[in-house]
Amino acid sequence: MSSPPPLSPLRAAAAAGAWPSTTPRAPSAKAPMHVVMARRPDGDNDELARRLRAHPGNAGRRVRFHVPAQPAGLAQVAGQAARAALGDGGVVVAVGGDGTVNTVSQACWPLGVPMGVLAQGTFNFFCRAQRLPEAVDDALTQLTDALRDGQLRAVQVGQVNGQVFLVNASLGLYPRLLADREAASARWGRYRLVALLAGAATLLRPHFGQRLMLAQRGADGSEQHSSRQASTVFVGNNALQLANVGLPEAQDVRQGALGVVTLAPRRPWAMLQLLWRAWRGRLADDPAVDNFACRSLTVSRQGWRGGARITVAFDGERRVMSLPVQFAVGERPLWLVAPPMPAVATGATVPAPGAAAHGQPATAALRSAGLARA
Repeated sequence: MSSPPPLSPLRAAAAAGAWPSTTPRAPSAKAPMHVVMARRPDGDNDELARRLRAHPGNAGRRVRFHVPAQPAGLAQVAGQAARAALGDGGVVVAVGGDGTVNTVSQACWPLGVPMGVLAQGTFNFFCRAQRLPEAVDDALTQLTDALRDGQLRAVQVGQVNGQVFLVNASLGLYPRLLADREAASARWGRYRLVALLAGAATLLRPHFGQRLMLAQRGADGSEQHSSRQASTVFVGNNALQLANVGLPEAQDVRQGALGVVTLAPRRPWAMLQLLWRAWRGRLADDPAVDNFACRSLTVSRQGWRGGARITVAFDGERRVMSLPVQFAVGERPLWLVAPPMPAVATGATVPAPGAAAHGQPATAALRSAGLARA
C-alpha cells in the first residue's frame, strides 16, 4: 500500500522556506488576533466584533477581522489570516461551526499557526470535544487567559486525500445523511431537532452499499488488505466519540491512531437494532459492524462500477474526491490556543509550549442523527 501523498500546502510551505517547527513558539500575551468568520445577516457580525473588541482580555490587543463577501470566499480569507498571523506572531480565531473551524484549520495547520475557536454553529462538535465553552464571552475569557499564560494544546489531525479533518471523515451513508440534513435545514430552519430527525430518517432507509477494497497500515508498519460489502466507512479522529458508542478503538485514538468503522448493508428493522446498540454504548456488538484502528487507510472500489469519484464527508462538509480515498494521521498536530485538556478527559497529556496538553477531538458524530448519548 502506498503512503498518502503529502499535502500540497505543505509542499508550498517547504518551498517557501516556511516549514513550521514541531513545537511553535507560544504567542505573546498581547499577540494580534486575526478573526475569521462568515458574513452573517442582521448585524450579527457587527455585534460579534463589538464583543470581541470590548472584552477585557483584548485590552491593548490589535484585533483584525477577516470576513468574506460571499460564503465561497471563506477559505481565501482564512488563508490571508493565517499568513498575516505567521508574519506578525499573532493567532487566528475561527468564529463559527465545525465547517468554519475546518476551513480555518486547513489554512493554519500547514503553516504551524496557532488558532483559537469561538463556537457559533449548530452542533459545535469540535468545541464540545475540546471542552471549549460555547458561550462567546466564556470562550473569549478562556482564549485570552490561555494567551496570557502562553498555553497551547496539541490536537491530533487526520487527513483524507490531503484535506484536514479534526472530528471525523467518512464515505457512503454519512455523506448522504449530511446532504439530507442540509436540505431539511434549508426548508425548516437550522435547528438541532430538524437535523436530528432528518438524519434518523436517512439512516432508516434501505442502503445496499458497494464492494470496497481496504488497505490499512498499523502503527508498527504492518499492512492488511481486505474486501467487503459496505454501506459506510467511518474514520474517527475522536476518542470520546468512539468510547461513547462502545468501540475499543477509543484508546488507540488517544495513542495516535485513527478508529475505523465499516457498516455492512442493513434493512431498516436491523438498522433500528444497530441504533439501539449505539445508544447503549455497545455498537461493537452489532454483527454488521467491523471496527479496527490504524495509522492510515486506503479505500477503493472493487471493479469498475460506480466510477472513479466518490463523495466524502469530513467535519460536516462534503466534497467529491477521486478514488482511492486515503485516510491518515497527520505527521504533526494542530496547535490550539487553550488551557491543558484534563487528563481524565483525554487519558494522556503531552507537553507543549507554555502549559500545553495533548487533547483528542471528542464528540459523537452519531449524535448528529440522534443516535448516541450526549
